Amino acid sequence: MLEILDGIIATGAVVLALSLIVQAIQQIMKQFFNLKSSYMERELVMMFLPDAVIKDFVKQWAGIAERLTPDWKIFKSIGGKERQIVDELKVKLRSIGYKDLEVLEKITVEQMQNIIGNLTMFSEMDEKSDNSLKKALSNVKTWFEITKQAFQEHYERKMKVWALGISTVVVLSLNANLFEIYSDFSQNKILRDAAVAWIEKVTSQHRDSIITYRMEDKPDSIVIKQKSDTALAADIRKNISEIQAMVNTNSFQIMRWNKFEGCRSCDLTCFGYLLKIFLGLLAMILLVSLGAPFWYDLLKTIMNLKNKLKEDSYKS
Repeated sequence: MLEILDGIIATGAVVLALSLIVQAIQQIMKQFFNLKSSYMERELVMMFLPDAVIKDFVKQWAGIAERLTPDWKIFKSIGGKERQIVDELKVKLRSIGYKDLEVLEKITVEQMQNIIGNLTMFSEMDEKSDNSLKKALSNVKTWFEITKQAFQEHYERKMKVWALGISTVVVLSLNANLFEIYSDFSQNKILRDAAVAWIEKVTSQHRDSIITYRMEDKPDSIVIKQKSDTALAADIRKNISEIQAMVNTNSFQIMRWNKFEGCRSCDLTCFGYLLKIFLGLLAMILLVSLGAPFWYDLLKTIMNLKNKLKEDSYKS
């Protein structure tokens, strides 16, 4: 029983390490493309749009079209005062020391109304001003909290798609077949024990030191310290070396293309072999895309279960 559990833990160690690589790559891409800020920009523009325009917009970018189209192209389809409001808002935030629109997640409705009201186009507004500006200002009170919630849902959904895509690239690049990796660990005790020891070391640390970069704790929030792209790239290299370092033998390789064997004949045996490869890679992609926090928590739970089983066996 314990050997099977160790095999699962050892395989989970590789999944966790690959998840950390995916997370590091994803973080670099989020910073490079300013993804979070661009998604907030989109939701703000939507907040100021008239209802009739929103219906046409949603219809145009529904489903697969919205997922595959870059945000800059979607923004290009929106013009007029709505874009001008958001552009002025970005300039205003920079002038008071904020780089990205994502800071609006922490701003109240009243603060947002005050910031918007002080924008150039609104501060010059009088009784004879365009009614669309007055409508836009009232939309802040009506829709801002809902907009923040929509932003979170939209952003998290997009990040899951990104995670799945990056996981696919990482797993296929390494030929990290779940079934073959588990087979290696189940047949080699040295490999298995080394991987389990690595997981024991990792799960003994606080999760934030592994998964995120925390700067300070507050009772109701966690502030994440941003890292430079260079530092994050170094994390990727470190995570890869961690996978190699968790075993003290050359018999385990994370880059596994040298173990790939093609079929020499087209028969049922070959079909079964290729199906096993496909399912092994697909399973690994799906597991890695679940994310490092999920695997950290799961492996910590399994380690606790293993320790409890060991204690019970000693008592008996």
